[in-house]
Amino acid sequence: MKLLPTDWRPVQDGYEAGPADAPLSVVLIPGIRGDPREFIKLAPLIKGRIRILRTPEDMEPSLRSMADRLLSGLPNRPFHLIGASFGGLLGVAMPPSRIRSLTTIGSMPTRNSSASKAGLLGMLIPSLPEPLYRLLYGARTAASLKMDGPELDNLALPSQQALSRRLKAIAAWELPDRPSVPTRCIWGDKDRMVSWTEAQVQKLGMESRIVPGGHFPHLSNPEAVSKVLPFSPVDPERG
Repeated sequence: MKLLPTDWRPVQDGYEAGPADAPLSVVLIPGIRGDPREFIKLAPLIKGRIRILRTPEDMEPSLRSMADRLLSGLPNRPFHLIGASFGGLLGVAMPPSRIRSLTTIGSMPTRNSSASKAGLLGMLIPSLPEPLYRLLYGARTAASLKMDGPELDNLALPSQQALSRRLKAIAAWELPDRPSVPTRCIWGDKDRMVSWTEAQVQKLGMESRIVPGGHFPHLSNPEAVSKVLPFSPVDPERG
């Protein structure tokens, strides 16, 4: 996977693509690694001006404070938001006045046992020697996410402190029982991290779509993901 697409323009906390003089229509937030290159295959399928965020490493261990930090660098107008895994939780934490629609990819729709485990892991990670941290996290990635292809090997690994804060933010949760904006939950049919059902998602007032792939279907099957977005990828302003 190449380092960065040539049409990605550096901006605060990430990159933009599409016409610079158009209103920002779609924002993408990556998963817990915080690397915007996670969307390197999905972004070209969305037309218009889009922002692909990088999750800063120095944020407080709170989903709400992290969401507020990301919002501070975005134009003060509503946009469609796509959040992958951890990024989807940050989307839920954002004020509904800023979100036209929310799409989560492989994100927990409600707090479950995985959130508590995230807190325990968040306390353990800072104490690990760095080589062991990289080995264990890499092995976990290989075992859980191999469905989605070799591109994952090129995504940046966050510092131990940053990953610890993000895991602790999951454990703290601080999210409403159900999203306050139209929300579509997407996940891969081979995602080993999914412990919920379509019925459970729909009971929470959200739509569900299952696509081919693992935890990163936007890398392994970006076309399938683009077809189930709640707005037109060709013209998000009309979605």
